[in-house]
Amino acid sequence: MSAVRVAKILAPALGAATVAVATMLLRDRLAPHPKAPTLEEVQAAIDLGNGRYVDALCHADAEGYANLFLPDGLSLPSNGPILRGREAIRDNIAATFQSMRYVGGDMQTIETLLADDAAYEIGRYEFQTERFGRHKLEVIRGRYLVVWQPFGDEWKIAVDVDQAGAPVF
Repeated sequence: MSAVRVAKILAPALGAATVAVATMLLRDRLAPHPKAPTLEEVQAAIDLGNGRYVDALCHADAEGYANLFLPDGLSLPSNGPILRGREAIRDNIAATFQSMRYVGGDMQTIETLLADDAAYEIGRYEFQTERFGRHKLEVIRGRYLVVWQPFGDEWKIAVDVDQAGAPVF
């Protein structure tokens, strides 16, 4: 087959491919991009998430707790293995609820940093807990690092690193 004949056969296909690629590139450039969220908007979403976090713990809601995470989110508790995915996170906190209850608690953001499509929250927490069989409240304090990412209309936890007992300042 001659080069001229190959060119005549491929030209329409190559022309169509070129037009398709150019259209995609122009559409991407001309399409409105969603406005990046402000730090204030992200902090409000994190505050809402932290309120749900405390509420899930204090109501022994393992499912609600796990749903705060991305489907493939990671939890790095102070003690125990790294947990990946909502099911592992749910099962782990449900096992915790079998031996203790969270009576109350508070989480405070120290600093939040935005980068690309993630927010990095550094904070401290304090929870009052009661182990079953004991009638004495215990206080758990520590610090944490949480990586939040947008998921649908919400911000979810991608990574939760807990440091129980660590200094908070």
